[in-house]
Amino acid sequence: MLANGDEIAATLTAYAPPHVIAYTWFSTQHETPHDDHSRVRFELAPHAAGTQLVLTHTGVLREFYGRSAAFFAVFPRVIDGYEGLAREAR
Repeated sequence: MLANGDEIAATLTAYAPPHVIAYTWFSTQHETPHDDHSRVRFELAPHAAGTQLVLTHTGVLREFYGRSAAFFAVFPRVIDGYEGLAREAR
């Protein structure tokens, strides 16, 4: 439950470590039908000297299109930051 009383519900739909995790989620803070869930899937695969990440997010509410576009514009820098942290941890 969020601080404002809204709830977020998630259901795991795929789990195949270390390659796939997927889930649906829904938040009561939006006026959408309860069966209108967002679907998120992460797929990891070996690629060259690293790992390829495929992130698929469907069912995004229109009100979040702008936020999602802004997030994915900076996402490569986020991943680069994690890569740097992983190198430091070794």
